[in-house]
Amino acid sequence: MTKIIIVIVCFVVCILSFVISIRSFMKMGLLINNSYIFASKNERENMDKKPFYFQSAIIFLLIGLVFLLNGIALLLNIDWIFY
Repeated sequence: MTKIIIVIVCFVVCILSFVISIRSFMKMGLLINNSYIFASKNERENMDKKPFYFQSAIIFLLIGLVFLLNGIALLLNIDWIFY
């Protein structure tokens, strides 16, 4: 039972990461990047957000892939995925 709950959590985090990644590739939504978050309000208005969206999109895509592989490995009992 615990294994099923962990698999479900892995797939939910995977889907959320993919949604954030897709929205970042489209340059929409929240910009989750330290350079943007810690910048002053004046710097935020003047900065080019395109590279920050791209960086966040790649990172969330990779996070989603890791959770997808973890969920599949737990669900199907295959250990060779992370060899």
